[in-house]
Amino acid sequence: MKGRWQGLLMTAGLVFSSAAFGDTCQQPAATPIVNRSFKLTVADFRSAPKAAVKVVLGTIDRYNTMHPVSSGTTDKDGVLNFAKLPLGNFSFQLRMR
Repeated sequence: MKGRWQGLLMTAGLVFSSAAFGDTCQQPAATPIVNRSFKLTVADFRSAPKAAVKVVLGTIDRYNTMHPVSSGTTDKDGVLNFAKLPLGNFSFQLRMR
């Protein structure tokens, strides 16, 4: 069981790290970019897509407390799209049913 979770988290981390962010064209520094988005695909250790996985995207403060920014559930293909994210660094949590 522990190996399955490690494989799932490793796969999700690799997908997350290679996710394509939205347009990042040159804009004045005072204007926030609100078109940031990415697609997350969750798969098990055999690369099979995992449906109905709850994903919470948020920021972690200096006390290691997660502050959710967005959340959703993967579709039948294991895909979840996050859109219109504010500028920042994010962490995510996965919860299997």
